[in-house]
Amino acid sequence: VTGLTPAQMLKRLGPAASADIVALPEN
Repeated sequence: VTGLTPAQMLKRLGPAASADIVALPEN
């Protein structure tokens, strides 16, 4: 899901996505 920050993806996908988000830079 390009164009979204990790924080935005957390809001959309929920805690289950946190494992993927950890691998992304927090920009």
